[in-house]
Amino acid sequence: MTTESITFNHILGQGRVNQLGGVFINGRPLPQAVRVQIIEMASKGVKPCHISRQLRVSHGAVSKILNRYAETGSISPGQIGGNPRSKISVQSIEKQLMLTYEENPKLCAAELRQLLIEQEVCSRATAPTVASINRFIRGKGWNREKKQEKKRLNHSIDSILGISMDSDGKLSSSDDDSFSPSESRRNRTSFTAEQLETLENAFKANTYPDATEREAIAKKTGLTEEKIMTWFSNRRARCRKHLPMYPSIFPTVVPTPQSSAALFPMPPSLPLFMPTGPLLFPAFPQPELPT
Repeated sequence: MTTESITFNHILGQGRVNQLGGVFINGRPLPQAVRVQIIEMASKGVKPCHISRQLRVSHGAVSKILNRYAETGSISPGQIGGNPRSKISVQSIEKQLMLTYEENPKLCAAELRQLLIEQEVCSRATAPTVASINRFIRGKGWNREKKQEKKRLNHSIDSILGISMDSDGKLSSSDDDSFSPSESRRNRTSFTAEQLETLENAFKANTYPDATEREAIAKKTGLTEEKIMTWFSNRRARCRKHLPMYPSIFPTVVPTPQSSAALFPMPPSLPLFMPTGPLLFPAFPQPELPT
């Protein structure tokens, strides 16, 4: 079963049927005769709901016409598409806002609003809100241009890698055009035999050297304090990696000074692994108490 849509031809164009069975033109006011009839029925004491049913006009349209008549005394419809005078005033405000923002691009929305009021472009009551000014600026795309022109920080990734931004928005390297990531890597430090011997001796003496000890090591080896700290950190990590497997190799190095192994070191005569046979330390006989 198919249902055909019912349409009616009207002098103003194609008509539609509302829920009450009346014909209306979407976006157009009611005819003048119907509006006069609504006012006459309301003046006789007919309720708006009864007027809506009898004339087959929506209840919202009836209420709107009655409220307009009560406020202004007019039954004519309002201006279609808004008041043209208000459009002209809005366009003038937008034009002045564009000129003001181009002259002072660093001003925020609140300062722009205050400047429009001071220039008597609009009053405080008719001035646009801060949110509407922000929407207007975002719609023009001025925020994106402002972000692109923002000064780059010294600790940004581009500054660290030596990349600069051209006026056309293209990335360029300060060294050469062919930039490879491998060139930006830091070269590994190579130590001499004398430096390694000094570092190993200091590591056996103290795995966590303080500032005074690091300064003394730096004088002996000629290395910077940063490289010395890095070497000690890597050496401790390598020591922790091999300590559970070969504890006899590093007898003086322990991961944590507060551990029980540091407070109670294992005697060298004892085996590293406990055998599964009989107990090495049998229970000592308890002395007999006198009866």
